[in-house]
Amino acid sequence: MKRDLLANRLRPATGFRVKIKPLGKNSAGAIVLMKANSEGLPGEGYELSVTASNVVIRAATPAGIFYGTQSLLQLLPPDIFFNPKEADITQLDAPAKFVASLAAKVNWQIPCVEIKDQPRFAWRGFMLDVSRHFFTKRKWNRFWMRWRSTN
Repeated sequence: MKRDLLANRLRPATGFRVKIKPLGKNSAGAIVLMKANSEGLPGEGYELSVTASNVVIRAATPAGIFYGTQSLLQLLPPDIFFNPKEADITQLDAPAKFVASLAAKVNWQIPCVEIKDQPRFAWRGFMLDVSRHFFTKRKWNRFWMRWRSTN
């Protein structure tokens, strides 16, 4: 689920144990993902509202919620993309303490914003620069079939 993707992205870099729970009466300090009809938003559109008390991502489809979470991650400091599994910290005596000390030095604040976004076009495309990317016929066919299956 999308909420698990967001929690799994926040946990390694921040060290925060993000709890996933149903929305209750008090959403102070929460990141709320809402699947709700939003006026004028297509399937992949979303509304992101960051206030001093909480974060709300509202979309009509799971794809919209996914894109809203990606925008939320972009509002965080770049350290959010730190992944201890990719970094070579296995040689350290206490890798967990290293990650915790690194996360403690970062100011994990999100600026207050209101974003309403949607794709400009109903389809997605790609461009393959054949002068820079040399593919065999087999690779090209696999790439093309994979791309076609997503659209």
